[in-house]
Amino acid sequence: MDRANKFRVVAELNDIRRVLTIDPSINKNLKDLIKGTFSIDGDFVCVIKSFQAEICNTNEIYEGDEVIVIAKEEVKDQSEENSEASLNQNKKVWTIDNNSFEDLSKQKILEKDLVTVLNIWANPLKFNICRDGGVKFLVKGAKRTVFCSVKGCSFQMNFLAPNKKKADVESIADLEYELESFKPDHNHELNYENKEQFSQKIVEEIDQIKGKFKTTEDIREYINKKFDTNFNYNQISYQVNKLLIKNFGSPNEDANCFINEIKTIFNSLADTLTTKQTKITSYRKSYTFQVPCSNIHKIFWTWC
Repeated sequence: MDRANKFRVVAELNDIRRVLTIDPSINKNLKDLIKGTFSIDGDFVCVIKSFQAEICNTNEIYEGDEVIVIAKEEVKDQSEENSEASLNQNKKVWTIDNNSFEDLSKQKILEKDLVTVLNIWANPLKFNICRDGGVKFLVKGAKRTVFCSVKGCSFQMNFLAPNKKKADVESIADLEYELESFKPDHNHELNYENKEQFSQKIVEEIDQIKGKFKTTEDIREYINKKFDTNFNYNQISYQVNKLLIKNFGSPNEDANCFINEIKTIFNSLADTLTTKQTKITSYRKSYTFQVPCSNIHKIFWTWC
C-alpha cells in the first residue's frame, strides 16, 4: 500500500469524536498526538477498533482505521466495580468471628460427643454442624473434619487427636480431639433455627436441679417437659458435666487433691505409731473413701 500521502482517521474518547491527520512519513508517539487533541491529563491506551488491539505509534495506523481512546483509570474502576458487584451478588460471604472459636480451642472433645458439643456452640450462631467422611489417621495423629450442614458451604473445622495411630485405638468413639484449624466463611445466610437450643434460662435451670435427680435421663425428661424441648441424652449429659467442671473444677484435679490428702493423713499416722512403738498384730484392714466427682467413684486403701 502506498503510504506517501497524509490521511485522516477518527479518534473517539467516550462520546467525543475527533479527526486526526496522520503523516505516514513521520513516525510519532500516538499518545502525544491524542493528548493534544483531547486535552487528557491521566494515563490511557489507544486501541484500533476493528482489531481490538492496542497501538502506541502513528506508523501503526492505516487509512480507514478508527482509534478508540480509553482512560486506564476508567478501565480499572469499571473492572473493580464489576468484580465487587459480582462478588456481592453471587459470592456473598458470612464469616464466623475468630473470637468465637476461642472456647472450642481450649476444649478436648470425645469423638462420640463431637457433633453434640459443636452444635451447642454453633446453633446460637445460626448454623448447624454435620460430619462428612470418617476419621483419617495421619503421621501427626487422628484427624476428623466437620462441615456446615448446608450442602456446598465452604465452612469447615479440622480436629486432631495428637499422636494417635490406628493400631493403638480400640474404639474410635473414645478418640479425644483438639481444634486444629478452621475455615470460618459460609456462602449462605446464617438463619438456622433450632428448638433444641440451650438458652441461658435452660442452662440455669439445669444448674439448679442437677443434684436433685438420680439420673441424667430424669433431668432430660424434666427439662423437655418444662421448656417444651426435645433434647437428647448426650446434650443434657454434656451440659451437666460442663456445669460440674465450671462449679467444682476438673474431676482429675479433684481426685489428685483427695489422694494427696489421704497420703498425708496415713503418713502422719504411721509416724505416730512408730514413735509410740505400738505393736500391731498381723491383720488386714480395708478403708473405703467416697470421692465426690463423676470419673472416680471409690479409692480402696489397704493397710497391712
